[in-house]
Amino acid sequence: MIYWIIRYITKTFLSFYNRLSIEGNENIDNKKRYIFAANHFSFLDLFIMIAIVKNVPIVGFKSDYFNKAVLRLLLSLVNGIPLKSNALCKDSIKLIIREITEGKSLIMSPAGKISKNGKLQEFKDGVSFIAFKTKTPVVPVAIFNSNKALPYGKIIPRPYKIWVKIGNPVITESFDFNRERIKGYTETIRNEVSLLLNQEYNNEKLF
Repeated sequence: MIYWIIRYITKTFLSFYNRLSIEGNENIDNKKRYIFAANHFSFLDLFIMIAIVKNVPIVGFKSDYFNKAVLRLLLSLVNGIPLKSNALCKDSIKLIIREITEGKSLIMSPAGKISKNGKLQEFKDGVSFIAFKTKTPVVPVAIFNSNKALPYGKIIPRPYKIWVKIGNPVITESFDFNRERIKGYTETIRNEVSLLLNQEYNNEKLF
């Protein structure tokens, strides 16, 4: 119940204050589970994702965010799970896998941290590992203007228009995987996000 209240408030705020618009809803089936993988240019990104994902997801956040009491409380209310940016946290990954197996979707930024230089960062392999382990399709998502609405280091959002493009799910066809296949799948996901972003921008620098 609390999650739905927070989601409603978040979506209402973004819709009116930032004129949030979404393209590509037809690419997903709201009755199915997915892993949503988005670019990460602002702390606002994962809350934007909460506003657009219709079923109750779990949300992977950088573990540093959980160090502050207020943020920790907020993130726990939106089903946040702490993740280390430089390594797979075994306990967190096990929890995520269990939740996905039980039918929940996952929202996660494969880059692991906010970009400070305006370029799409390299993606880490955590999303791919989870996708193979649970045989869950990954949905690439491109978020535009979140960095203008809430620049890095700021805490008060600005009224810039935000829009989101949802791509086609990238399916894992087998439970059999190794390091090479995981890395290849990670690169595929990153390329899909990059293509969505490059429909609006002609170079890698996005702000």
